[in-house]
Amino acid sequence: MVRALFIGSLLLLACSSENMPVDPEPVLDAQMQIGLAAEGSEGFVSVESGSDATLQRGVQGGFHVWTAPRFQGAMGTVYLDRQARRADDDVLVLRASRLVIDIPEDAMNDWWLPEQAVPSFMCPAPLGVQVFDTPIEFNFELRSEDEELLAVDSIVLVPRCPADAEEFCHEICGG
Repeated sequence: MVRALFIGSLLLLACSSENMPVDPEPVLDAQMQIGLAAEGSEGFVSVESGSDATLQRGVQGGFHVWTAPRFQGAMGTVYLDRQARRADDDVLVLRASRLVIDIPEDAMNDWWLPEQAVPSFMCPAPLGVQVFDTPIEFNFELRSEDEELLAVDSIVLVPRCPADAEEFCHEICGG
């Protein structure tokens, strides 16, 4: 009996997680890039991670960043999940509602973007959470109708209050 327990223990050690092969990162066929809207809420501007992004006034009195995702290598009905966190302390700033997007077949070969950019609401900020002049990491995931992960992208942007509404912006975006 002792001998069987000893052999069983050796087998368990041999199968420990240290010796198990690690699954590689999934290879995603589609591509996605997060940019900013070129003009108002349309178009695409490629920006470097760490770039400034002017907070834009929303119709309901808050502020947002017009993010512009573009896609290649995907088509059909897809889902876009988005969130944003402060880069310094990982505090959640945005968990957006899932967007349903119909990507045309053209996107299988060329970059395609929706006609309108996506507002990523930043303010009013959660109590005690400052979002202006603070690096925010935007994370986007593109999924198929059967929830298969198709593409991911993230970018760090630093939201800045607009000069014409700086005082109000600091008040509601400063937590």
